[in-house]
Amino acid sequence: MTPNTPDFELLKEKINSKKIVSFDVFDTLLLRNVHQPRDVFWILDLYAKNRFGIPDFYQMRVDAENQARKFVKNSECNYQEIYDVLAEKIGKYANWMQEREIQAESLVLTENPFMKKAFWYAYENQKEIFVISDMYLPSEIIQSFLKENGYPDCKIFVSDEYRCTKHSGELFQLVKKRCGLDNKSWLHIGDNPISDCKVPFALGIETFLYKNVSTYEKAEPKTLEERIFWGIQNNAKHNGEKPISQRKTHERYLQLFKQITDFCK
Repeated sequence: MTPNTPDFELLKEKINSKKIVSFDVFDTLLLRNVHQPRDVFWILDLYAKNRFGIPDFYQMRVDAENQARKFVKNSECNYQEIYDVLAEKIGKYANWMQEREIQAESLVLTENPFMKKAFWYAYENQKEIFVISDMYLPSEIIQSFLKENGYPDCKIFVSDEYRCTKHSGELFQLVKKRCGLDNKSWLHIGDNPISDCKVPFALGIETFLYKNVSTYEKAEPKTLEERIFWGIQNNAKHNGEKPISQRKTHERYLQLFKQITDFCK
């Protein structure tokens, strides 16, 4: 195990002391087998180049999200708005790429064994469970990702659907009002020091900060192969459970790289 490894016994104590438990999604309940979230766009970049001859899709996707966010100041844009911007640049291919992005996300997403254990501990102890995410994807897509990785249906609140965020604190306040929650009975778990820790704590919500696995080791991968390798290695070594062997890690890398190669043909 590594320094700052999450303490499951401490987390259990916190869960035991509360009636309500909420979880962040990405980099908490679910991990991506790439080094950084935007590495998914490199997969799409290769796909767009191979299938449609579209160059620089990675940068177009990044720019489209930034532009869409300008239309919804201090809030979260939604997935359709991002691809509406992209449609202005790639026309008819935008609808196809929009579908392929969901497929690429599904391809790289994996359960977080540490957080899955915590989720089921809360579930089996009859805690009221919520999933709260600052994200542009709709809740039904996030629910499908969770179900694909062994989580049950649960109440999901996503920033883009309510035009308010965890980061501002407004999404926590909305959940409280809609569900009639008592902040003193509420534990929130997530990886962002601000939106998952500082902000809810200031509202009187107990928090548990789960360190993002990509921050344990310094890495600057340059190629898609390296981005996949570092993602799988960090997830395997630093999620909080016993690390898997190097051989198993390499097997996972080879399997996923083949799947991504086939996807991009």
